Amino acid sequence: VALTLAAVALAGVVLCDLLVPWPLKVIFDHILLARPLPPRLALLQPLQDLGAWPALVACAVAIAAIALASGALSYLQLYTSARIGHRITWRLRGELFAHLQRLSLAHHRGTRVGELITKVAGDTNLLRDMFADWLLIFGRHAVTLVAMLAVMFWLNWQLALVVSATLPPLLLVIYLLNRRVKDAAREQRKNEGRMASRLNEVLSQIALVQAFGRHEEEEERFRHETLANYQSGMKSARTNGAIVKAIAVVSAIGTAVTVLLGAREVLAERLTPGELLVFITY
Repeated sequence: VALTLAAVALAGVVLCDLLVPWPLKVIFDHILLARPLPPRLALLQPLQDLGAWPALVACAVAIAAIALASGALSYLQLYTSARIGHRITWRLRGELFAHLQRLSLAHHRGTRVGELITKVAGDTNLLRDMFADWLLIFGRHAVTLVAMLAVMFWLNWQLALVVSATLPPLLLVIYLLNRRVKDAAREQRKNEGRMASRLNEVLSQIALVQAFGRHEEEEERFRHETLANYQSGMKSARTNGAIVKAIAVVSAIGTAVTVLLGAREVLAERLTPGELLVFITY
């Protein structure tokens, strides 16, 4: 039931994303510029017949209603996906704990306790985040992208082809940088496991450490573990920043080209200003 509810909320959010620029299109094209409504918007003809001010008020109300609906559906999607993710984590941790108790003593002697703790407590959280955040967010963006491309091809297929041409380089940049993010995140988790193991070993043998005066040696070893974790974390942060910057640059270039060619289509009267606004918003 929760998964179905999340899917319904996802579909509603995508629909709201598609509807966002259309009240502005109606305002610019059919109220301010007084263009006649096309056949695909014939349902709005009675609204236009009421006059400019009632139509403007209706469009303003539509903008607010779309924003409210999008916020409510986004909350529902986040809540249901988080609930599913937490239930998966809860069940997985129970099964992992039961499995660890049944492993042989030889396996436990050859495995660091801190790494096992990190896997049960930390890696299961990553699985939850992967489902609750990455999977559903990726699904939302993918469905929204396909739907927006369909609307743009419906409005003007030549300009839509130009917009589509910016997608392959953007996806290539994301793919190449994402591989570096995965490598850095994997290295960081390993370092966190080693750090947890070192902490567990020292605290479990704290009486011997104090008895033999090994404070400085253990502090130095732990300092090396934390330094490695810091370096891997900074590497991951740099890669994430590079992804954000690359997406911004490619998106800016795509927007500039869309505005330039779209304005040419508007001057040639093959596209309306409101439709160009829809392209830019998407």
